[in-house]
Amino acid sequence: MNKAVKYTTNGALIFGVGNAAINAFKQLNNQNSNQKFDWINLLKAFGTGALVGGTGGFAIGLIRDNKMSKVIASVGNVPKYLKIRPKK
Repeated sequence: MNKAVKYTTNGALIFGVGNAAINAFKQLNNQNSNQKFDWINLLKAFGTGALVGGTGGFAIGLIRDNKMSKVIASVGNVPKYLKIRPKK
């Protein structure tokens, strides 16, 4: 479950910050000059991006963990896998 946690964290941070940056850019380039910067809207955008990125990262991490678990289970253990793994 190592990769699932790692991918969840990375996905949440990347998508959260990215979505917040897009939201900030849209708010700053708004044609209505009387409208103030909405921090709540920015935080909601960050939360939405983090939720989507974290969920996607978790799913990808689980798939990668499951794949590696099957490979190691077929060999027996990690030292045997490292011994028979082809050199690149």
